[in-house]
Amino acid sequence: MQLKFLSYTYPGLEWILKQEILNKKWQIAEIWPGFLSYFWDESVLVKANLWLRTANKVYIVLDEFTTNSFDELFDRIYGIDWEFWIWNKFNFFVKPHIIKSNFSQVWIQKIVQKAIIKKLVGSWNYVSTTWTNLEIRIDVFKNNFKILLDSSGEPLYKRGYKVGNSQASIKETLAAGIILLCGCKQDVCYDPFCGSWTLLIEKALIDLNIAPGSFRNFVLEEFDWIDKNLVEKEKRRASTRRKNKSIKLYGYDIDEKMVNIARQNIENAGLEEYIFVQQWDFLNLKISDCMITNPPYGERIKSKNIEKIYGKLFEDLKNLKCGWIITGYKVDKKFLDNFKVRVLSNWGKRVKFLWK
Repeated sequence: MQLKFLSYTYPGLEWILKQEILNKKWQIAEIWPGFLSYFWDESVLVKANLWLRTANKVYIVLDEFTTNSFDELFDRIYGIDWEFWIWNKFNFFVKPHIIKSNFSQVWIQKIVQKAIIKKLVGSWNYVSTTWTNLEIRIDVFKNNFKILLDSSGEPLYKRGYKVGNSQASIKETLAAGIILLCGCKQDVCYDPFCGSWTLLIEKALIDLNIAPGSFRNFVLEEFDWIDKNLVEKEKRRASTRRKNKSIKLYGYDIDEKMVNIARQNIENAGLEEYIFVQQWDFLNLKISDCMITNPPYGERIKSKNIEKIYGKLFEDLKNLKCGWIITGYKVDKKFLDNFKVRVLSNWGKRVKFLWK
């Protein structure tokens, strides 16, 4: 059965996600700011959740249409084969995302829920047979609708290896996008502001060709129409594609608590022989070769030495082979002349990605 899928990513990283999809030889359907859609069969549903590093979720596109009418909206939703897709197994919820439309979020939720429940049981006496929450996302741009069924469950940035985050961590999907964007091929790399070690863990997963979804489960595993053994089969197949590579990634943080959390995260990901952790103050640290880091911005994590930190950071970068920084700090323009710059978003905040 051929299906159409849709995955969202960070604005500015669409071409990275596009390359991930093309590398898998899946067929691209369309590319828009912040998302891509693509075609293949149900086996890709598992592979996409397991392997896509920069996708925030993988949705199945159930229908696409344009309408100005509440009645037509109801009829199109009712016309979807909900008995096949979800039956009454899931505790589903409707999540509208609306841009430039006359339709309100409240009315879309009411109409969609009513149409689905009427199709499934003919009344409002809908009872889920599990506690599993299933998202039905309704994307509306003007009066153009996309009806999307979530196959991921938890967002894909929740890889499954973390026991904790720092106050100013970046999402794993963004971290992977940054690694792929900068094309860092160095076998030795340093991160002097590691926090929960997201950047170095994601770099190791990429360098060793480890599937980022290997450590977690997906809501698709409860779909009746999916082979129950398919996910485990794909995880076993993914494990055979792991590369043997001699990489050494060094991370430092001034916070002893974060160093201990990072050690646990690294152990959960099975990367102890590749990533080395130490408590250290950046102002007393010497770095050689290559650096990739997400330093404090002076917002969520306060620092009395923020200007001194950035002064040293840019001075150190002059002497390195290569370096990449993601920051929301208002960097002096005199430093930007030596870097390529791209604006990204992290937890809804605009940040600069700088590299040399």
